[in-house]
Amino acid sequence: MRKYLLLLVVVFLSALFLPTANAQKVKDVITLKNGSVIKGSVKSMIPNESVTIVTGDGNTWVFKMEEVEKMAKEEIVTKKDDEDDDDEKDNKRYGYKKAPRYRGFFGSSCFLDGEKYVHSRLFTSHGCEIIPGFYLGVGAGIDYCPKGEYASFPVFGHTRFEFHSLMNHNFSPFIDVRGGKNFGDYEGMFLSPSIGMHFYFGRSVVGICPFVAYNFCEKAEREYYDWYYHRKFYREYKMSGWEFGFMFDF
Repeated sequence: MRKYLLLLVVVFLSALFLPTANAQKVKDVITLKNGSVIKGSVKSMIPNESVTIVTGDGNTWVFKMEEVEKMAKEEIVTKKDDEDDDDEKDNKRYGYKKAPRYRGFFGSSCFLDGEKYVHSRLFTSHGCEIIPGFYLGVGAGIDYCPKGEYASFPVFGHTRFEFHSLMNHNFSPFIDVRGGKNFGDYEGMFLSPSIGMHFYFGRSVVGICPFVAYNFCEKAEREYYDWYYHRKFYREYKMSGWEFGFMFDF
């Protein structure tokens, strides 16, 4: 007999508190015939006459049943749930959210050296997006100056910081540093710090990054033959100058 009484008490308490728990997760929604939508908690309802609803800001509204188009219940989504859903969507949509992950760059640029010669540069870099907004990798490239008829091959480390919170999720400013050593017709230090803007292509990790940089290079010494004096001469070229270009990343 006691077992049955205990079971009845459990069922009664469950029936008493379950509706209350559910009520905390739903809200009443009244749609009026004039198109207005009122959300809150229905406190009382007189069939065929009126309904009373209290909104979230504490206001009480009374409507005649002839004004009501329909009544329904809607699940309450907390702010944290919203933020979690947004983060999950961003993780699927934007490349910068995915870390750690492999990341690569292909770039093209040109820079003007101290002799007013224009150099064309192609380069690539591959590494890891260690945390969202911080990339570390290594790369190599080729520089060619048609007018000066000389070329060099930079090998470098590549670091990038992106500031996604300053802009919309699908584009963001960045600071980028490529630094290492040149090999070829002009050798020595290679350093190219840059700033730019990163744009993602829709719902993918692929993007394009236009940038401006200052290209620091050591002086180049070039050999040439003077036919008038019939001897070889050496001349130093100033290689540092402004660099403009873009990168594709994936």
